[in-house]
Amino acid sequence: MNKLSLTCYVMVVALLAACSSVTVSDYESMRPVLSAEQFFDGQLTAHGVVKDRSGKVIRTFNADIKAYWQDGVGTLEEDFVLMMVSSSVGYGL
Repeated sequence: MNKLSLTCYVMVVALLAACSSVTVSDYESMRPVLSAEQFFDGQLTAHGVVKDRSGKVIRTFNADIKAYWQDGVGTLEEDFVLMMVSSSVGYGL
């Protein structure tokens, strides 16, 4: 096997190994376990971005969230504040 063939073979094997599938069970032993009832309980905050179709950020936002559970049903009461990133964008609030 010449050097070029060996290099190509190694690259193909590495590429195929990189494409191996990952399953949820690969992470089942990770701790701490996420409990929605504990995580979404009480006062929370959220921060994020809104992008246009090209991926450009056009707005940012903050949210105050009150989360609670009643009879096994979770409720999120959310108050959002949107902020424009650029005044040159022609989108209205």
